[in-house]
Amino acid sequence: MIDDKLLFHDLGNDDKGIPPLVNNLTKPSNVPSVIGGQLWADQANEKLYLFGGEYADNPPDSSLLWAYDTWNDSWTQVTPGFNGQGEMKRASFGAGAVVEHMGMGYYLGGWIGPQSVVGWNGDKYAVPGLISFDMVKNVLRNDSGPAGDPRVEGVLLYVPTGDDGLLISFGGYYAKGGKDPVGAPMNEIDVYDVNQKVWHRVMTSGQYPESRRRFCGGVTSASDGSSHNAYIYGGASTNSRDKGFDDIWVLTMPAFQWVKWWVHEPPNIHNGFSCNVIRKGQMIVLGGTFPYDQSVCDAPTAWGAHNMDLGQANPESAEWYGYKKNLSTYSVPQKIINIVGGRQVTLKAYFQVFLN
Repeated sequence: MIDDKLLFHDLGNDDKGIPPLVNNLTKPSNVPSVIGGQLWADQANEKLYLFGGEYADNPPDSSLLWAYDTWNDSWTQVTPGFNGQGEMKRASFGAGAVVEHMGMGYYLGGWIGPQSVVGWNGDKYAVPGLISFDMVKNVLRNDSGPAGDPRVEGVLLYVPTGDDGLLISFGGYYAKGGKDPVGAPMNEIDVYDVNQKVWHRVMTSGQYPESRRRFCGGVTSASDGSSHNAYIYGGASTNSRDKGFDDIWVLTMPAFQWVKWWVHEPPNIHNGFSCNVIRKGQMIVLGGTFPYDQSVCDAPTAWGAHNMDLGQANPESAEWYGYKKNLSTYSVPQKIINIVGGRQVTLKAYFQVFLN
């Protein structure tokens, strides 16, 4: 059964080590309750946009985009303009990202099928494009995705570098022919230049994580902009329904090298959650499922949430630590510095060379 509520964490409260979860917002029954969708935050207008996802308990309807006004606690079905290739359909379990200062939301790939599209007959299949939503102009656009097969159940993360930044995509499945899922190797990183609207492929160096899907991640940056680090947690295996992960890896850029940062033994495998970076220094991992025992919450007093201290800025230098409402800085952890080497200053120009 799907949870049909709209909840929020009060980030101004750190009394219990995790911001309290509050349930006092409106969500009418006609607003979709979906899984595998995307929430885009419009910081300037203090709105949330709900895009995509599949219906778990009810047949799908024809709506594509909804907006939630945080000031007025109200929902509106949005009818955006469309500019791009092909027909726009509701997809699920693609990869989403938002660039708040530009008012842009992005959604890469995903499945379309009977649980997401009205009147769909037949099996689900994967779509290849990159959808963007201009929150200022209220326009959806469908552009080309990375070369090769469509992507599903991976991540799409924004990296603030270059003219307008980069989007990086990795993990999940490559859907061969749009239907047959094959695990995407985690050393293959697809990079999208937001300004030029072009894709590139970058191969990482050294060790890298096992192929996984339905994990989550977030990006934070060194204070001088010399490096950017993508932290990922957990996920389900792409090779076995009975396997998953309970670990943290960091993709450090511009070196494009993976660092195994933390692993729990024995693993309490966990997938289907969200990762939310808070003011550079922390990332809250929220929700998800435990395939071995879905009846038990591993953190019932913290509403199923966990806080990752990205810079280990705590007395224990721990990777997981209580949420601190006043932490707003990030320093690259020594473990990453030791493996990658220095502050990556010698590689600082790499992105510019790459973009050129």
